[in-house]
Amino acid sequence: MSDTVLWWLRRDLRLADNDALAAALAGGRRVVPVFILDPVLLDGPRSSPTRTAFLLGGLRALDADLRARGSRLVVRRGRPAAELARLLAETGATAIYAEDDHSPYAHRRDDAVQFDLPLRLVGSSAVRPPGTILKANGAPYTVFTPFSRAWLAQPLPDPAELRPAPAALPDPGDVAGEPIPDAPALPPGVPFPPGEAEAQRRLQRFLDEAIAAYDDTRDRVDLDGTSRLSPYLRFGMVAPRAAVVTALSARTRPRGRARLAQRTHLARLLTSTSCSTSPRGPAELPPGRRAWPGATTRRSSPPGATGGRATPSSMPPCARCSPAAGCTTGRG
Repeated sequence: MSDTVLWWLRRDLRLADNDALAAALAGGRRVVPVFILDPVLLDGPRSSPTRTAFLLGGLRALDADLRARGSRLVVRRGRPAAELARLLAETGATAIYAEDDHSPYAHRRDDAVQFDLPLRLVGSSAVRPPGTILKANGAPYTVFTPFSRAWLAQPLPDPAELRPAPAALPDPGDVAGEPIPDAPALPPGVPFPPGEAEAQRRLQRFLDEAIAAYDDTRDRVDLDGTSRLSPYLRFGMVAPRAAVVTALSARTRPRGRARLAQRTHLARLLTSTSCSTSPRGPAELPPGRRAWPGATTRRSSPPGATGGRATPSSMPPCARCSPAAGCTTGRG
């Protein structure tokens, strides 16, 4: 079975515009989609029942999308290196394809896998991978505005680069896996149905409606003026490149509709760049300057008051998406 490869999903729970999937499918090979429930992440300090529930819901949605195309998701639980080694032995797969990820843990995990196994990292979980946007002296940016200017000075994604979801996928065969857990489940009232279809719906809705007033409403915590795509971007249910292309398509529309391209997760990418390219991570920024996750709020009026504003560099979760209400982003 030398024509079999593994497609290891991590933070790219989608079929559209997925470079790792495209690379795995090249040459007509049998592709086994795999997700590993990693205890380091599920039981780590940033884990929460709501965040895990959103992830599990996204896995169920992805499995349904795969089955509609003739495939299915193989779920394993344990240390990624050990589980992938078992899957290679069980399937006879000759390679593992995965989208590159940039957190410190992801680097350690992938280095451990690559030491013994044929892991091939393709694409990126960021539009511009950490290390590609640097100062003239080679140091990473730690201030948003110059970083965003340098980011926008690079060639922007083109719609022709986006890959559509495959219409059909090969049968992965009889590969053992475990059911996607039913618990934890999202609490009632959490306004984030997981899955790629919902992410695409929100992105299109934002383009059709809220993006027109984004310049005026993006900092208004009392209004529904943002895309509300954060958890979907976090788990890759929509590609960051697709979000930027969608925002750029609004340039032909009235003033203000292209601002999303400048704001969409640039702050998170700045944090990621600082983490990944310098020993001085966000927690070590100068006193009084904190990275996006957990930054303090500066308001021009009391919390909850009509017209309250928060500066973009310090925006907290809104009242609808606070941890108590079931925030799925985990603030980072």
